Amino acid sequence: GCTMVRLGYGSADDLAYLWLDGWFDFNDEQTPKARAALADALIWHRKTQLPDYAQWLAKTSSDVANNTTADAVCKLTAEVYERFSRMSDRMLPAAADIAVTLTDAQLAHMQARFDKGQVKFRDEYAKGDAKTREAAALERSISRAESIYGNIDDAQREVLAQAIKTSPFDATLMLGERATRMREAIQMVKDARAVAASGAMPAAVAQFQGAIKRWAQEGRASPRSGYRAYQQRINDYHCALSAQVHNVASAATRQGARERLKGWESDARSLFAQVAP
Repeated sequence: GCTMVRLGYGSADDLAYLWLDGWFDFNDEQTPKARAALADALIWHRKTQLPDYAQWLAKTSSDVANNTTADAVCKLTAEVYERFSRMSDRMLPAAADIAVTLTDAQLAHMQARFDKGQVKFRDEYAKGDAKTREAAALERSISRAESIYGNIDDAQREVLAQAIKTSPFDATLMLGERATRMREAIQMVKDARAVAASGAMPAAVAQFQGAIKRWAQEGRASPRSGYRAYQQRINDYHCALSAQVHNVASAATRQGARERLKGWESDARSLFAQVAP
C-alpha cells in the first residue's frame, strides 16, 4: 500500500548521499560528515516541514476547481521555492564544513560531471532543426502537465502546442549561464580553501556560507542583467501558460489534479505520523 513518494522519502538520506557523492566523490573523512548531516536534515524535515506541506497541499487542492491567473501561478511557484530554500538553509553549515576540504581532484571531478551534464542538456534542448526541437518541447510540456493532471484533455494539448511556437526558451543562452555559474561555484570553494589554509577555518566556513547563499539566490535572479531579463521573460511565460492550461481543463481533468494533490497530502500526513514521540 505504500506509494512511491513514501518509499522514496524513507530512503531520502541514502538517495541524496548517492547523488551528492556522484558530484563530489567524497573521501573517507567527508563521507561520515555528509551522511550525518543528511540524516539530521531528514529528521528535521519530517518533524517540521511535512505538516506545512500537508496544509499547503490541502489548500492548493481545494483551489483546483477554480480558474486561476498568471499571478496566482507565480505566487504558487514562489511558495514552492521558499519551501525548498528552508531545506538548503538547514544543510548550509554542514555543506560549508565539507566544501572547504574539497581537493583539486574533487573539483576536477565536479567539472567533469558538469561537462557531461552540459553535453546531455545540449543534446536534449539544442540539437536538431526548429521543428524537431519544437516537437521535443511539446512532449516535455505534456509530460509536465500530466504529472499534475494525469491524462490531460485535448483543449490543454492545443494550448500547449500553440504556446510552444512563441516560447522564449533559449537553450544556448542557458548553456552559457550554466557554465558561468559552475565556474563561480568552483571559485567559491577555492576562495574559502585559501582562507582555511591560513589557519582561519571558522572564517573560511563563514565565507563559504555567505557566498553559496548569494549564489543560490542568483540562480533565480542572475547578477548578469541580460540573463536576468531572460529569466523574467521565461518565468512570466510559464506562469501565463500554466494558468491557460488549467483554465481550459475540463471538470474531470481538474478532479484528476485534485486527487493527485490530495494523494501527496496524504503521503505527507502519513510520513509525519511516523515520527517517534
